[in-house]
Amino acid sequence: MNVDIFFGIPYAQPPVGDLRFEKTVPLIQNETQTIYALEQPKVCVQHHRMDNWTWDWYQYSEDCLYLNLFSPHRIEGQVENLLPILVLVYTGGFETQSMRRYKDFEDIGRKYLSKGILVIAVQFRIGFLGFSSIGYPHQQLAGNFGYWDIAEALNWIKLNVKAFGGDPERITLFGYSAGSTAVTTLGISPHTRDLFQQSIQMSGSIFTSRAANDRVISVSNHLFTELGCISSSTTEQLKECLKTKDIEEFFDAMDIIGSTIPDVNYDIFGPIMDNDFLPKEFTELINETNPKPTILGITEMDPLGYLLILGNNSLRHLGIPKDELNEFGIDQFKNYLRQKIIKKENFGDFTEKVVEHISNFYLNYDKPEKLDNWFYLERIVYLMTDIQFIIPLATEIQNKQGWPLHIYINSYINKKLIPSEIKIKSFFN
Repeated sequence: MNVDIFFGIPYAQPPVGDLRFEKTVPLIQNETQTIYALEQPKVCVQHHRMDNWTWDWYQYSEDCLYLNLFSPHRIEGQVENLLPILVLVYTGGFETQSMRRYKDFEDIGRKYLSKGILVIAVQFRIGFLGFSSIGYPHQQLAGNFGYWDIAEALNWIKLNVKAFGGDPERITLFGYSAGSTAVTTLGISPHTRDLFQQSIQMSGSIFTSRAANDRVISVSNHLFTELGCISSSTTEQLKECLKTKDIEEFFDAMDIIGSTIPDVNYDIFGPIMDNDFLPKEFTELINETNPKPTILGITEMDPLGYLLILGNNSLRHLGIPKDELNEFGIDQFKNYLRQKIIKKENFGDFTEKVVEHISNFYLNYDKPEKLDNWFYLERIVYLMTDIQFIIPLATEIQNKQGWPLHIYINSYINKKLIPSEIKIKSFFN
């Protein structure tokens, strides 16, 4: 089939110079300007210097607020029905990635355009430029800039998509993992919940720690200290200082801070309750939102990939090193709990009691006669699946009673994705 592809359509003013660390500013309308949407734009600045795992071949820029649009070819002047729209919000833990994840136009054409669906991928700020915050009530630097970007993209789509054959009253948002968390949030924020009609949320919920975490305040203050800006007496002076810094200076500071922490909540930058984009608790926002048709679910073992297959990298330090897999037993299971999940700094004198309680629960149900290393590794994956995916999903479902929800679990196994030395076979994130 013939398709129309538009790469790099700007939807907002570039967040550079005086617009760094500011809410997204709409484009100035210019009816005489021609946009040549022929090349992929540069990706948004990632939250650290890239390594091989995180696609170091990407070129980045602060001027990155663009969208890519894919549509079945339409003949000029021919009257056709407006098409439903699928808007793609990428994953990456709010710290890495870009809309280039959705660059395979042949795949998009086969899966969506051939079905009469117009597809739009949106790019937004991430990492320290997208989610730095010194917290409410400092509204001048309250964070969530990446969310404001997506909000402006949705406004642009509502205003302009008819020109591409799209129906602005039939918009579905799609995301998985952190992208799913973002889609869920956009569906209840008063700034975005009326800009689309339904959503698809895969393996990500607002009831995970990454959906809104005050840790970003301490990390941001550490970053601003390393940049020599924290001594500024007012928020405006702090921002003025930050706007003078080169991106390489930010990267130098991030080299000192580190790109992740060895914790079940491994993100260091991400959304925060800011009393603006998120003015109330999630449960309150859900209650005041008109229910949307929603598909949501998980895979059978969402964290299998980053726990046992990918290993540790610049985004997370949760993986079990490959040279430790064969020796993984009950002692290693309990040590993993102490080091990553049930930390003494959080549980104090109750740490060992909680470790034993959790161990008994996960190691004693459906227990095989022979206990080998893969049994204990499997139970770690079960535990992390519960913490990061199943419990948040169940909480969201419980809070959205009365919503038209369509819930799934994906248990299909593509064995080509799992190395032969990994004996646990399941579908993963």
